Order: sequence, then structure tokens, then C-alpha cells
Amino acid sequence: MRMIDADRLRAEIAKEPYSDGMAAAFRLIEASPTIDAKPVRHEKWEPYIGPFSAPVFRCSACGSQTAHFNRHPYCFGCGAKMDGDLR
Repeated sequence: MRMIDADRLRAEIAKEPYSDGMAAAFRLIEASPTIDAKPVRHEKWEPYIGPFSAPVFRCSACGSQTAHFNRHPYCFGCGAKMDGDLR
């Protein structure tokens, strides 16, 4: 799914010479459904010595832990995208 800025598109269409098709385009833009998009949260896995001195990594946002060999691209605890550098 592609998300667009309908207000910006409407302004760009308005700059073009008027035609019957543009009125239809404006109606389609106004009638288009909208979605609620959440901003992507960017965090990182931080090295941490867990219970029994086991090396693990934990989310810098929520503290959820994962094994050092199993670092996922997203935190299973809070859903953050784990694309930050390790400290």
C-alpha cells in the first residue's frame, strides 16, 4: 500500500491547466479512504548480562530481551524497528 499526501497532490493538480478530468480527480482525492499511520520507532539492541551471567541483548526502549545470536529486526515487546547501532 502506498500512502500519499492528498493535500499536496491536490495542490499539484490545481497548477495544471483546467480540464474535465481534473474535477473528477479532485472528487476522487476527496473521496479516498484514509488510514491511521503510526510513526516508526527506531531503537537498538543493547548488550546486557542477563540472569546466570548469560550475554543477551535488550531493547533500548522497553527492555525486552533476546539471545545474543537471535537479534530480530523488530522488538517483539514494543514493535520498535531495531536499526540503531549497538553501544
